[in-house]
Amino acid sequence: MACSSPEPATRDTDAGFATPAAAAICLAMAVTVTAVMSLALTALRAARQDLERTQAEYGLAGARLAAVQTLLQSANVGRVRWTLAGDQGPVEVLAEPEAAKLSLKAAADNAPALGALLSARSPERLASALAGVAPDAGVIGDAIAGADASPTWRLCAASFVSPYGLAPALTSDRPAPPRPGPVNWRLGQLWRLRLTDAHGWTDDSVVRFTGAGGHPIAVAARRFTHSGPLGERCDFIAQDVPAS
Repeated sequence: MACSSPEPATRDTDAGFATPAAAAICLAMAVTVTAVMSLALTALRAARQDLERTQAEYGLAGARLAAVQTLLQSANVGRVRWTLAGDQGPVEVLAEPEAAKLSLKAAADNAPALGALLSARSPERLASALAGVAPDAGVIGDAIAGADASPTWRLCAASFVSPYGLAPALTSDRPAPPRPGPVNWRLGQLWRLRLTDAHGWTDDSVVRFTGAGGHPIAVAARRFTHSGPLGERCDFIAQDVPAS
């Protein structure tokens, strides 16, 4: 009887090492797993962004109602700016009467002065761009902002131009804090409400006051964007314009 184990009939010359086919399979599996993980992370980031946006929309919708209540109980007739406490932190409110702004036609007629005020990059094209804007309430804010590529124009033009504007000349009221006064339903008035939260989400809308206690406003136009930090950066421009 032999004391040693018999020599195997065959010897695997690749013992301990992956064959080329096995290596290829492992590589394909690794690539697949990486791709699946990448897709999962992308979906997770998108879901978080959607959640953040939804929370911001709900938060600013509530802040807009609070801002409307403030306007209904204030004596202001011009631009108003203040900060209120929101669910997710402070919310900056800018409220502007649309009637005090230039109409599209008046803005086109005043294009040189308006372009100089708002640092337009193409002042010579501004008049034709404004004249070509169709007064569609659903997209009017984007259309006016898109009349010039200047960052100052894109941010601040809506404070001076409106399809609902009635001002005969370029004027602006300096923004003031709300002043308490008797209940003012502002029946039929159109106002722009721009609310920005601490995370840079902005709800920019034009609302009409209805005079109804349970439903005091109707939204005529609305934009929801992620525009940057708090701070109404158009105030310095308004200070250089004659008061209405």
